[in-house]
Amino acid sequence: MAEIAESGPFSVYGAVDRVFTLLSGKGLDLLFAGGSKIAVGQPFVPHSFACDVAADCELRDGPCAALNLFTAREKWRAEVDVTAVDGEVPLPRGVRLLFALQGDVSVRQGHVMALAEGDAADVLTDEPAVASGDKAMLYTARLIPQGI
Repeated sequence: MAEIAESGPFSVYGAVDRVFTLLSGKGLDLLFAGGSKIAVGQPFVPHSFACDVAADCELRDGPCAALNLFTAREKWRAEVDVTAVDGEVPLPRGVRLLFALQGDVSVRQGHVMALAEGDAADVLTDEPAVASGDKAMLYTARLIPQGI
């Protein structure tokens, strides 16, 4: 997780891909060398981009918090979803990382593990399920090996 307190450059990393998800704040715009732009204005919507292209961030109206998932290109690819949880929900096969974005959830993977809002976990089973007594939002990531 990262707090973004002011506009400015994002770090550049060679051969790394990033999934950037706004957690709180009014949003920001990511401006890339070459003129492309990603408008990040809605919480819990994942945005993917290559970290080896220079990018500047322009905050819209005050600080933001974001969740970043970095993967080594040509080694891993990440498929990220944000899932609403109300009751028990099976997760897609192959989910390996979880992050409780909003609300608390329990994860069933042979045993039950509680995730409070802001907690992260590795999933150790092929068919996990999650549950919440109240509506919750859960960040899920499948990590797919590439050329390993």
